[in-house]
Amino acid sequence: MTRLRHALTPSVITAAVLGLVAGCGQPQGGGFAECEALADPAAQASCRRDAMAGMGDDPVRMREAIAVCGDAAVRDLLRLELVADDPQLSLELCSQMEGEQAQRWCASLEGRSHLWRTGDRPGSSPSEASTQADASVFAQLDQASALALEGQTGQAQERCQALEQDAWRRECHYRVAEALAHQGRVQDAFAACVPSGGALQLCLNHAAWIASELLVDAGPSDGDAQARVDAFAAALPSRPSGVSERAWRLEAHARAAAWHGIYAGSGSADPTAARGAGPDDAPAARGAFAWELVRLLGPQLGAQALANTAWWTWRGELPPAAGEPLAQSCWPARILPRRNDEHSSGMPTVRHFLNGKRTSSSEPEADLLIAVVEATWSQGGELEREEIEALLVHPDVAVRRTGAKYAGLAPAWFPDPGLMVEDGDRHAIRLAVSTRAALEAGERPRGIEYPLQRACRP
Repeated sequence: MTRLRHALTPSVITAAVLGLVAGCGQPQGGGFAECEALADPAAQASCRRDAMAGMGDDPVRMREAIAVCGDAAVRDLLRLELVADDPQLSLELCSQMEGEQAQRWCASLEGRSHLWRTGDRPGSSPSEASTQADASVFAQLDQASALALEGQTGQAQERCQALEQDAWRRECHYRVAEALAHQGRVQDAFAACVPSGGALQLCLNHAAWIASELLVDAGPSDGDAQARVDAFAAALPSRPSGVSERAWRLEAHARAAAWHGIYAGSGSADPTAARGAGPDDAPAARGAFAWELVRLLGPQLGAQALANTAWWTWRGELPPAAGEPLAQSCWPARILPRRNDEHSSGMPTVRHFLNGKRTSSSEPEADLLIAVVEATWSQGGELEREEIEALLVHPDVAVRRTGAKYAGLAPAWFPDPGLMVEDGDRHAIRLAVSTRAALEAGERPRGIEYPLQRACRP
């Protein structure tokens, strides 16, 4: 099993989850029975992790081992330990939690990349891992969110400030901001993000995307959507004193989220609103249009067919796709690994759902192709080998560099993705190679996002 260093280590979760130390049976081929004979809960957890590590990367065997445990509390504990080791499993395993408390705490591990960064690890020392302290931390996080939802924002922030560890204190402010965003209190949510420190950009971005359905009163068929987005942007709070311009960067997040909210889950892929976007907002608008078109037609069409449909719809040669609306508050989405700046595409980028970015092109048809490819991946679709190869030889450089990124994510088809870049484009080669490195890394390098994230109601 891949070992990852991050804030929420299995030993911390073991200490936090009260009562999840009862015995379980012996799974076939080795397991946990001997662990339960140990008196110390931390030793039990270490023993169970060693047993799971001995199963290698065999998820079937791990699930079988968990299933034979007779105690639901221990089954939940083992699932929590697996999620802490590999947060990509959260979408699957959190839904399997049997206890209400375990369900809540598992959900709190999802999409929290600011907690997983090396060196920012609450509970990483033995003195910080006591059951009482960590149970109290989770309780305080829950209480702060509840106070925010009740309109007691000041008391919620005070509860956060009472937390001793910096990382948990920032996480608490992050959760308060999310709670406010879910209520549509966007300005309050942005203000609540300010004390989140190193998580500020993530917090602002999450708050904007959570509230995106509520940011602008416009729909896909509204020709004046740009004016409404502009009015919303003009009302955004100014950068607080003490916060750098680089850290704030609120308007870009908020504009992208506003366009997304106009389209995502609306049930309509009418391009009217997006076609009316100004040059600065056009990539975000095209991305939002592509997102909803993929949501509506993705199950029936591959990426290339979707891209053709998007372009023909954009030009008015096909009627807009339509279907059932879908509230987006708890959508799961895959986020492509983000590389350090030195491994960028060398092209303009635009925000793409939550913490993702995509390369953009000045040519509308090429930009729509990129937006469709990114939306297809983000919504759980797959690219065929031939589709990636077509991207790699596309006449538009931004499309080729997008193809290089996806070649890096397909090791079975492209063992050495850098060799697939035929024109010697150094940015494309770096994208392919660094994406592959991000995919294969057991550790999480700075600037890499996990492929699965989720913004959900508190």
